[in-house]
Amino acid sequence: GTDAKDRVRLREAERKAEREAEKVTEAQKAVRSTWQDFDTRMGRLEMRLESLAQDLVAGEKNAYEVAGTSLRTLRLVPRRTHDDTQVLAARGLRKVPADHIFRTNDVVVVLKGEWEGETASVIVEA
Repeated sequence: GTDAKDRVRLREAERKAEREAEKVTEAQKAVRSTWQDFDTRMGRLEMRLESLAQDLVAGEKNAYEVAGTSLRTLRLVPRRTHDDTQVLAARGLRKVPADHIFRTNDVVVVLKGEWEGETASVIVEA
């Protein structure tokens, strides 16, 4: 009797050990997979940061600014260095005041929209 009971207990202990070993193997696989995913994501982020750094170095001084609230959303955007008045003045132009009265044959430059940068002559109809 005792030998039989011992053999049964031994088989149960072996099965339990095998189940635990399987759980450990599954946990190891999960850790490896998580590590590989992390390593891949970090590699992509590193390449992205390197690309951003190269763009910053290659561009004009202060031509870009870094935007984004996390590494995932990080990006470079062109820096707005001048307001519209300064841009117009650099081209020898000025904004038309809201109360300006146009006359026929006044020449204007379209700043925004489909005709941006085009000059036009005003035609005033009575």
